[in-house]
Amino acid sequence: LLLLAAGGYFLLSRNAAVQQDIPTYTVEKSDLVISITESGAVSSRDLTKVKSEVRGSTRIIWLIEEGKHVKAGDLLLELDASNFQDQLIDQQIKVQNAQANHTRSVETLEVTKNQAEAAVAQAELDYQFAQEDLVKYKEGEYPKELKEAETKITLAQEEMKQAEERLQGSQELYDQKFISESEYETDRLAKRRKELDFELRTAELDLLKTFTHKRELAKLQSDMEQNQMALERAKRKARADVVQAEADLLAKESELKRQQDKLNDLQQQIENCRVVAPVDGMVVYATTGGNRYRNAE
Repeated sequence: LLLLAAGGYFLLSRNAAVQQDIPTYTVEKSDLVISITESGAVSSRDLTKVKSEVRGSTRIIWLIEEGKHVKAGDLLLELDASNFQDQLIDQQIKVQNAQANHTRSVETLEVTKNQAEAAVAQAELDYQFAQEDLVKYKEGEYPKELKEAETKITLAQEEMKQAEERLQGSQELYDQKFISESEYETDRLAKRRKELDFELRTAELDLLKTFTHKRELAKLQSDMEQNQMALERAKRKARADVVQAEADLLAKESELKRQQDKLNDLQQQIENCRVVAPVDGMVVYATTGGNRYRNAE
């Protein structure tokens, strides 16, 4: 026990000596400030990114100063649009040509339709006339020709009989010496002429029945069939021409739309060369760090 007490005294006495060398401060209630020094980047809580929409790379001809306050609509950046302006003029010419071709195709389609309708209508009329000609010949012209030929034969036969009777009378008068030989020969020749005329009329009737009728009937039948086929060809050609004209019009419409889209794109690119502020704020240049494989923006 004595040893422990002695040891404790020693320790206490030593601690008391050390405490006399430590600075002290009276504790009181106050704010606790913690301060840290470190590198970093400050970004806005309400950040609006503005980026050029121009394709490719082009020269900057004007750039607003960093840190400047702007209003919505103020110019931030202007790029060189001269190259787009040159392309715009060429593209406007292409659009005008495409419009002219489109207008020509529209008119061509209308003309093609009208020509197709006219061709089909004419072919239908020709086919109708061919049918009517066949019916007219079968029911009108041929019976009329046949009747005329038969009538001529009948008349020729009657005239031949009259000439024969006149010759018989002349024969009796000539035998009795009441008429001269020349008068007798005149009646004999008249009878012979009537006989030949009767034979000619008979041959004409046979020719009409055997050859002329068959040939004319075959010709009119062929004409009707040819006109019917011509009508079908006219209809097919009309459809093909109209389809071709419509396809050409669609192609011209597509080309016009393609050229117009290019023109609109160039106009948009020219507009994009002027970058304006979308909202009020302060201008801060944005930069993405570059490395050996990618340049900084």
